[in-house]
Amino acid sequence: MQGEGLDLSEAFFRDLLTIYMGVTDKLTKMYSDESMFNHLEYDWDYEEYLAREVFGSCILHAGEILTAQATTTDRLLRLANSYPQFKACLEAVLAETILSVESELKKRVFETPHTASWERVSHKIPKINNILIEAIGIG
Repeated sequence: MQGEGLDLSEAFFRDLLTIYMGVTDKLTKMYSDESMFNHLEYDWDYEEYLAREVFGSCILHAGEILTAQATTTDRLLRLANSYPQFKACLEAVLAETILSVESELKKRVFETPHTASWERVSHKIPKINNILIEAIGIG
C-alpha cells in the first residue's frame, strides 16, 4: 500500500476507524430494521459491541503495528546523529543500513499469503465434493 502512494500513518488509521464507525452505525441500523420487518431477533447492542470494541480495536492495533516501525527508525537515527560516539558508525553507512532494513521489513509486512478458497480448491481438485462426501460416509 505504501508502494502505491498511500501513507500509512497514525492519522490514516484514526481516519479509517472514524469512517468504519460511521459505516458500522448505518449498517447496524439497517440490519436492525430488516430484522424487525422480518420478525427476526437482532441484538443491536452485541452487534455494536463487536463492531466498535472488537473490530475497532483491531484497526487501532494494526495501526500501532504498522506505524511503529517508522517511528522506531526515526528515533534510532535521531539518537545516532545526536551523539558523537556514533560518528564512526554513521560514516561506515549505519544510517543507510538502518533505512535499508526498514525498507525490507516494510515489504514483508505487506506481503499477503494466498488463502485457499473453496473455489480455488474445487478448481485444483474437481471431485473434492465427492471425495469429502465419501470420507464422512454420506451417500
